[in-house]
Amino acid sequence: MLNQHKRNWYAHGVLNTHFKAGKTFSSAAIRDLIFFAGKHRFSEQTGCEIFKLISDNCAEQADFVRTDFMEKLREVLMENSRIAYFDLENRFFKNNFQFDEMDHIGYRITGNISEMMVIMRNQLTRESSWPLYIDTEGTYPRLVNESKLSLITIFDVPSKSVHLFRTVHFTPEELETIKIAVKGLEEFHNLATFGPESSIRTEESKKEGKADEKLNTLDI
Repeated sequence: MLNQHKRNWYAHGVLNTHFKAGKTFSSAAIRDLIFFAGKHRFSEQTGCEIFKLISDNCAEQADFVRTDFMEKLREVLMENSRIAYFDLENRFFKNNFQFDEMDHIGYRITGNISEMMVIMRNQLTRESSWPLYIDTEGTYPRLVNESKLSLITIFDVPSKSVHLFRTVHFTPEELETIKIAVKGLEEFHNLATFGPESSIRTEESKKEGKADEKLNTLDI
Protein backbone atom coordinates (compact mmCIF):
# COMPACT_ATOMS: atom_id res chain seq x y z
CA MET A 1 0.00 0.00 0.00
CA LEU A 2 1.36 3.42 -0.95
CA ASN A 3 2.02 5.73 2.00
CA GLN A 4 1.72 9.52 2.14
CA HIS A 5 5.27 10.20 0.96
CA LYS A 6 5.04 7.93 -2.10
CA ARG A 7 1.62 9.24 -3.17
CA ASN A 8 2.65 12.89 -2.66
CA TRP A 9 5.88 12.57 -4.61
CA TYR A 10 4.28 10.50 -7.36
CA ALA A 11 1.94 13.42 -8.10
CA HIS A 12 4.79 15.92 -7.84
CA GLY A 13 6.91 13.88 -10.24
CA VAL A 14 4.16 13.45 -12.83
CA LEU A 15 3.32 17.16 -12.82
CA ASN A 16 6.93 18.34 -12.87
CA THR A 17 7.93 15.97 -15.69
CA HIS A 18 4.98 16.86 -17.91
CA PHE A 19 5.16 20.60 -17.34
CA LYS A 20 8.88 20.61 -18.16
CA ALA A 21 8.02 18.83 -21.42
CA GLY A 22 5.56 21.60 -22.29
CA LYS A 23 2.46 19.47 -21.76
CA THR A 24 -0.78 20.67 -20.18
CA PHE A 25 -3.35 19.08 -17.90
CA SER A 26 -7.11 19.53 -17.90
CA SER A 27 -8.71 20.45 -14.59
CA ALA A 28 -10.27 16.97 -14.46
CA ALA A 29 -6.85 15.31 -14.82
CA ILE A 30 -5.42 17.54 -12.09
CA ARG A 31 -8.35 16.67 -9.82
CA ASP A 32 -7.84 12.92 -10.32
CA LEU A 33 -4.12 13.17 -9.63
CA ILE A 34 -4.58 15.30 -6.51
CA PHE A 35 -7.34 13.05 -5.20
CA PHE A 36 -5.10 10.00 -5.61
CA ALA A 37 -2.07 11.68 -4.06
CA GLY A 38 -3.98 13.16 -1.12
CA LYS A 39 -5.49 9.97 0.26
CA HIS A 40 -3.27 10.28 3.36
CA ARG A 41 -3.11 14.10 3.17
CA PHE A 42 -0.18 16.17 1.92
CA SER A 43 2.99 17.01 3.76
CA GLU A 44 3.47 20.75 4.19
CA GLN A 45 6.49 20.91 1.86
CA THR A 46 5.11 18.72 -0.92
CA GLY A 47 1.66 20.29 -0.84
CA CYS A 48 3.15 23.77 -1.28
CA GLU A 49 5.43 22.61 -4.11
CA ILE A 50 2.58 20.88 -5.96
CA PHE A 51 0.33 23.93 -5.64
CA LYS A 52 3.11 26.16 -7.00
CA LEU A 53 3.59 23.84 -10.00
CA ILE A 54 -0.12 23.98 -10.79
CA SER A 55 -0.35 27.75 -10.20
CA ASP A 56 2.64 28.49 -12.43
CA ASN A 57 1.44 26.30 -15.28
CA CYS A 58 -2.37 26.15 -15.19
CA ALA A 59 -3.66 29.35 -13.59
CA GLU A 60 -4.42 30.98 -16.96
CA GLN A 61 -6.47 28.07 -18.31
CA ALA A 62 -10.18 28.90 -18.59
CA ASP A 63 -11.39 25.94 -16.53
CA PHE A 64 -9.11 27.04 -13.67
CA VAL A 65 -9.80 30.80 -13.86
CA ARG A 66 -13.59 30.84 -14.16
CA THR A 67 -14.33 28.61 -11.16
CA ASP A 68 -13.22 28.25 -7.56
CA PHE A 69 -11.12 25.26 -8.59
CA MET A 70 -7.77 26.86 -7.75
CA GLU A 71 -9.09 27.85 -4.33
CA LYS A 72 -10.20 24.27 -3.64
CA LEU A 73 -6.79 23.01 -4.69
CA ARG A 74 -5.12 25.49 -2.35
CA GLU A 75 -7.32 24.33 0.54
CA VAL A 76 -6.45 20.70 -0.17
CA LEU A 77 -2.73 21.12 -0.82
CA MET A 78 -1.80 23.85 1.64
CA GLU A 79 -4.43 23.54 4.38
CA ASN A 80 -5.13 19.79 4.16
CA SER A 81 -8.88 20.49 4.18
CA ARG A 82 -10.74 17.17 4.00
CA ILE A 83 -13.97 19.02 3.16
CA ALA A 84 -12.32 20.49 0.05
CA TYR A 85 -10.68 17.13 -0.70
CA PHE A 86 -14.00 15.29 -0.90
CA ASP A 87 -15.59 18.22 -2.70
CA LEU A 88 -13.06 17.64 -5.48
CA GLU A 89 -14.14 14.00 -5.71
CA ASN A 90 -17.76 14.98 -6.33
CA ARG A 91 -17.04 17.84 -8.72
CA PHE A 92 -18.42 17.54 -12.26
CA PHE A 93 -16.12 18.54 -15.12
CA LYS A 94 -17.52 19.44 -18.52
CA ASN A 95 -15.85 18.15 -21.64
CA ASN A 96 -14.41 21.31 -23.15
CA PHE A 97 -12.44 19.66 -25.92
CA GLN A 98 -13.60 19.90 -29.51
CA PHE A 99 -11.49 18.77 -32.45
CA ASP A 100 -13.14 19.56 -35.79
CA GLU A 101 -10.87 17.17 -37.67
CA MET A 102 -12.42 14.30 -35.71
CA ASP A 103 -16.04 15.15 -36.50
CA HIS A 104 -16.30 12.45 -39.18
CA ILE A 105 -15.52 9.74 -36.63
CA GLY A 106 -18.34 8.30 -34.54
CA TYR A 107 -17.80 7.12 -30.99
CA ARG A 108 -19.64 5.16 -28.34
CA ILE A 109 -18.87 5.23 -24.60
CA THR A 110 -20.29 2.49 -22.41
CA GLY A 111 -19.66 0.84 -19.07
CA ASN A 112 -22.25 -1.88 -19.66
CA ILE A 113 -20.67 -5.25 -20.37
CA SER A 114 -23.78 -6.56 -22.16
CA GLU A 115 -23.63 -3.66 -24.61
CA MET A 116 -19.90 -4.24 -25.11
CA MET A 117 -20.48 -7.88 -25.96
CA VAL A 118 -23.20 -6.96 -28.49
CA ILE A 119 -20.84 -4.48 -30.17
CA MET A 120 -18.01 -7.01 -30.38
CA ARG A 121 -20.25 -9.82 -31.64
CA ASN A 122 -21.81 -7.64 -34.33
CA GLN A 123 -20.03 -4.48 -35.51
CA LEU A 124 -16.51 -5.74 -34.75
CA THR A 125 -16.85 -9.22 -36.28
CA ARG A 126 -17.12 -7.91 -39.85
CA GLU A 127 -13.95 -9.10 -41.50
CA SER A 128 -11.63 -6.44 -42.90
CA SER A 129 -8.11 -6.12 -44.24
CA TRP A 130 -7.66 -3.26 -41.76
CA PRO A 131 -6.58 -4.18 -38.24
CA LEU A 132 -8.53 -3.18 -35.19
CA TYR A 133 -6.51 -0.61 -33.26
CA ILE A 134 -6.67 -1.21 -29.52
CA ASP A 135 -5.43 0.98 -26.69
CA THR A 136 -5.96 0.92 -22.94
CA GLU A 137 -5.85 3.36 -20.04
CA GLY A 138 -5.20 2.54 -16.40
CA THR A 139 -5.82 4.01 -12.96
CA TYR A 140 -3.24 5.05 -10.35
CA PRO A 141 -4.32 2.60 -7.60
CA ARG A 142 -5.66 -0.90 -8.13
CA LEU A 143 -9.42 -1.21 -8.54
CA VAL A 144 -11.65 -3.53 -6.51
CA ASN A 145 -11.16 -6.19 -9.20
CA GLU A 146 -7.40 -6.09 -8.50
CA SER A 147 -6.65 -4.57 -11.91
CA LYS A 148 -5.66 -1.05 -12.96
CA LEU A 149 -7.48 -1.37 -16.30
CA SER A 150 -10.07 1.41 -16.57
CA LEU A 151 -10.69 1.84 -20.32
CA ILE A 152 -10.37 -0.21 -23.51
CA THR A 153 -10.47 1.82 -26.72
CA ILE A 154 -11.12 0.06 -30.05
CA PHE A 155 -10.92 1.92 -33.36
CA ASP A 156 -12.64 0.27 -36.33
CA VAL A 157 -11.27 1.85 -39.52
CA PRO A 158 -13.93 0.78 -42.12
CA SER A 159 -16.84 2.12 -40.05
CA LYS A 160 -14.82 5.12 -38.82
CA SER A 161 -15.95 4.45 -35.29
CA VAL A 162 -14.30 4.41 -31.87
CA HIS A 163 -15.65 2.27 -29.04
CA LEU A 164 -14.68 3.26 -25.50
CA PHE A 165 -15.31 0.48 -23.00
CA ARG A 166 -15.15 1.65 -19.38
CA THR A 167 -14.17 -1.22 -17.07
CA VAL A 168 -13.71 0.66 -13.78
CA HIS A 169 -16.67 -0.98 -12.03
CA PHE A 170 -16.26 -4.48 -13.47
CA THR A 171 -16.11 -7.54 -11.25
CA PRO A 172 -13.10 -9.85 -11.78
CA GLU A 173 -15.36 -12.20 -13.75
CA GLU A 174 -16.64 -9.42 -16.02
CA LEU A 175 -13.11 -8.18 -16.60
CA GLU A 176 -11.95 -11.63 -17.66
CA THR A 177 -15.00 -12.00 -19.92
CA ILE A 178 -14.20 -8.79 -21.78
CA LYS A 179 -10.51 -9.75 -22.14
CA ILE A 180 -11.47 -13.11 -23.66
CA ALA A 181 -13.89 -11.33 -26.02
CA VAL A 182 -11.16 -8.94 -27.18
CA LYS A 183 -8.84 -11.91 -27.74
CA GLY A 184 -11.63 -13.56 -29.77
CA LEU A 185 -11.66 -10.67 -32.23
CA GLU A 186 -8.44 -12.11 -33.68
CA GLU A 187 -10.62 -14.57 -35.58
CA PHE A 188 -11.86 -11.69 -37.73
CA HIS A 189 -9.06 -9.10 -37.63
CA ASN A 190 -5.44 -8.48 -36.95
CA LEU A 191 -5.18 -6.53 -33.70
CA ALA A 192 -2.76 -3.61 -33.51
CA THR A 193 -1.75 -2.04 -30.20
CA PHE A 194 0.38 0.88 -29.06
CA GLY A 195 2.54 -1.22 -26.78
CA PRO A 196 2.40 -4.75 -25.35
CA GLU A 197 -0.91 -3.95 -23.56
CA SER A 198 -0.33 -6.54 -20.85
CA SER A 199 -3.43 -5.30 -19.00
CA ILE A 200 -5.69 -7.11 -21.50
CA ARG A 201 -3.89 -10.44 -21.29
CA THR A 202 -6.26 -13.24 -20.33
CA GLU A 203 -5.72 -15.40 -17.26
CA GLU A 204 -5.08 -18.36 -19.55
CA SER A 205 -2.17 -16.61 -21.26
CA LYS A 206 -0.74 -15.59 -17.88
CA LYS A 207 -0.83 -19.18 -16.67
CA GLU A 208 1.01 -20.24 -19.82
CA GLY A 209 3.69 -17.71 -18.94
CA LYS A 210 3.50 -15.81 -22.20
CA ALA A 211 1.74 -12.80 -23.64
CA ASP A 212 -0.96 -13.08 -26.28
CA GLU A 213 1.23 -13.52 -29.35
CA LYS A 214 -1.11 -11.74 -31.75
CA LEU A 215 -1.26 -8.59 -29.65
CA ASN A 216 2.51 -8.40 -29.29
CA THR A 217 3.18 -9.30 -32.93
CA LEU A 218 1.33 -6.23 -34.16
CA ASP A 219 2.57 -3.87 -31.45
CA ILE A 220 3.05 -0.61 -33.39
